[in-house]
Amino acid sequence: MLIDPGLRRVRAQSGIYNHWDDHEFLNDFAKDQTDYPTLQGVPEPSQEKRIQKVDGRKLYADGARAFLEYMPATYTQRDGIYRTFRWGRNVELFFLDERSFRSAGADEGPECRNPQGATTRDFAPTAPQERRDVFASLIPSLATPVPQACLDTINDPKRTFLGSRQYAAFTKAVKASTARWKIVMNEMPVQQLYLDPYDRWEGYAAERIRLIEYLRKSVRNVVFLTTDVHANLVGDVRLKTLEPGGPTDSGIMEYTTGPVGTVTFADDVNGEVGRPDAATLARDFFLTQPPPQGTGTQCASLDVFSYGQVTVTAKSFTVALKDGEGKPVRDKAGKACGPYRLRIK
Repeated sequence: MLIDPGLRRVRAQSGIYNHWDDHEFLNDFAKDQTDYPTLQGVPEPSQEKRIQKVDGRKLYADGARAFLEYMPATYTQRDGIYRTFRWGRNVELFFLDERSFRSAGADEGPECRNPQGATTRDFAPTAPQERRDVFASLIPSLATPVPQACLDTINDPKRTFLGSRQYAAFTKAVKASTARWKIVMNEMPVQQLYLDPYDRWEGYAAERIRLIEYLRKSVRNVVFLTTDVHANLVGDVRLKTLEPGGPTDSGIMEYTTGPVGTVTFADDVNGEVGRPDAATLARDFFLTQPPPQGTGTQCASLDVFSYGQVTVTAKSFTVALKDGEGKPVRDKAGKACGPYRLRIK
């Protein structure tokens, strides 16, 4: 990894806060999860997905050691890599560890396989059936209602994403922060996307709602900066979007960007669905459509290498999404995604 010339230049020219992702361990990793598909990324047409059993705790120990040797970060067994950094009066950064303490994904067992007896998980279990029916010609299994056991697992309040210790530490610290802007460095998207939600906050719905409610009632000027899904996605961290009663905004924004060195979200979705136009259809007819037709995502650029440049002052927070050449990321119509600016409240 360290022989990559681009990475060497970045490390030589700027300070870095190292933070891991699931691929330091295994795709969609959780210590308590044992069953995983053996294929990672986009499979060849001739390949079949198989289930492999792993020792999650041994894999975690090995992955954490390897990561910390190459990408040093503050780490303890009790807190994982959760930590905070203060930058003067304007900024406090909160790095959430969303791997060390999470429950197994809702898709580990058979509950979310659809139809029953299938080996593949339901692609959009939290989406309303009427929206699922629209895309059933693209993914036939969406015509079959989601098993109630799957929804019960996703919404189970006993399942955790951060773990009780980290959740308590983070909520206490972010509320007590006197920084003008509280920036949450978030491994997985927290806004609602509905597509393949198991690895994200959406797959741990009870804790997601609990955290959003807490932040919107107790903390001002909090922002999520997020990676992992290999796409540029900008939107309000809603409490609900397509659920009965219509959208409920939180007033908290999330800015998701990337990747810089792996397949894009478009490649992931096209490979998962088995159609070269699947991501384009999801973007044009769901992600960018206003509720109740879709999520109304402000920017949905799914197939570009990218990064975010953040500028913070006492009165404003600005995010500029840029491609590999440093130019603005653009949406399907060619319009620049941002820059996005928030004013202090």
